[in-house]
Amino acid sequence: MRQYSIDEIRPVEHGKLKAYLDEHLAQAGLDGLYWLPLGEELLNETQKAHEDCQPFFFSLELEPVALHCELLVRTNHRMRCSCIGYATEVQRNWLIDSIDAIFEKLGIKNLNYSPSIDPAPATAFPGDSGHRIAEPSAMLQTYITISWTILATILFGTPAALLSFFNHAENTAHRIGRLWGRSLLWVSRISVTVRGMGHIDTTKPYIFMCNHQSNFDIPVLMGHLPTQFRWIAKAELFRIPIFGRGMKGAGYIGIDRSNRESAIQSLNRAASSIRQGASVMIFPEGTRSLDGRLKPFNKGGFILAVDAGVPIVPVVIHGTFRIMPKSELRIRPGPVLIDVLTPIDTDGYHRDNKDELLERVRGIMQNAINQNQQEIITC
Repeated sequence: MRQYSIDEIRPVEHGKLKAYLDEHLAQAGLDGLYWLPLGEELLNETQKAHEDCQPFFFSLELEPVALHCELLVRTNHRMRCSCIGYATEVQRNWLIDSIDAIFEKLGIKNLNYSPSIDPAPATAFPGDSGHRIAEPSAMLQTYITISWTILATILFGTPAALLSFFNHAENTAHRIGRLWGRSLLWVSRISVTVRGMGHIDTTKPYIFMCNHQSNFDIPVLMGHLPTQFRWIAKAELFRIPIFGRGMKGAGYIGIDRSNRESAIQSLNRAASSIRQGASVMIFPEGTRSLDGRLKPFNKGGFILAVDAGVPIVPVVIHGTFRIMPKSELRIRPGPVLIDVLTPIDTDGYHRDNKDELLERVRGIMQNAINQNQQEIITC
């Protein structure tokens, strides 16, 4: 049987974990056995179609020194059915993330994590013939995605680059960029959900500020944030053949972080674009997080905000760090959530008190990250 095990649990940690599981999860009828329910968005097509078998669960078994998580999706209604089977990669990753979030919340660290996998095919179901197509490995998925990224950049970047020679073509170029982003996510088997768009009026200009966890933040925002915006991005990206010209065609603004005078000029151009009705997108951390945690914010975006006098919209991406952290090249498919938060009015803020605005925005984004982790734990 496939399972994900965490051992070397100390007695005091066992007590904390048991109390938490007793309170938040349904018990399976035996002491130490619990059901962890899966959300509908995690189900495969067969499981979604079998409404009579829902809800579906993972089985967790808590022993005195270990927690074992069975990598088999079960239902309480039947012992055998085509909808019962080993977890997909997305379901496995969700399970591991959920268990990690519980341990982090309880302050349990420095344990031994060990996947135990039997030789059965990854997608075989009990009782079936086993003739199923196995999921591609993470490295194969990575090679496919990188290859497609190069090809897609040429296919979509070329028309966007050509549009740079025409006036007032920025919106069209951005729509081409949206297709580019969606194609990368489709090839990478990454699903995206957006919530909170009701907080904003897409006809008005904003400064969107988003956390930065992964290279996938860019195609996620490009492909699925349903509004026009202009990136403020590092100047190095504009030097990439075709891609850089396409970014210019979409009206994106490059900023040279090594040259203060040039950076100020870039911010002035961004402020001018905003006053003309364009929204902009900024990663206030400046670069990707190494550990998934929110980094300190740079001040440039907040100078832009108080100078332009438009609201800041905090945007929080959940899930891209696990898909491709900064320290790894490997790509893991999975779900992503874009959280569009309530706009923050910049009236009353100016350059002298911009740090107060910075701390306010960062605090709101950190609270949203914490809230999402709590939702994972108690789901």
